[in-house]
Amino acid sequence: MATESFTVPSLYSDLRQTTQMTALASNDITAGQVVGIITASNKIIPSLTGASDGSENIVGVALEDADTSAGDAVTLIGTAGDFNSNEVDFNDHSTTNFNTLLRITLKEAGLNMSALDS
Repeated sequence: MATESFTVPSLYSDLRQTTQMTALASNDITAGQVVGIITASNKIIPSLTGASDGSENIVGVALEDADTSAGDAVTLIGTAGDFNSNEVDFNDHSTTNFNTLLRITLKEAGLNMSALDS
């Protein structure tokens, strides 16, 4: 299991909770990307709105890159804190205008988003 550490310094201003999770093989994750948990395997992958395996629900923001080309990889995610919405990769969860419903959903999960000064 290979994990490359790369925390994005301007990604958050207040990180209140982190956890290590296993990223599913063949699903590379980059620091700053929103992730969801596949219900059946309890492994994380990049969260996409069209998924129906549980991963469509954002559970955190990746704090480091995870190279899953050789198999599953353990990586660190932020599950509660204040994150810079300009640095977070929302995959297909966002549009050009930051989605208010998405912001509420993330806040309920403990992930506050704001455009922080860089």
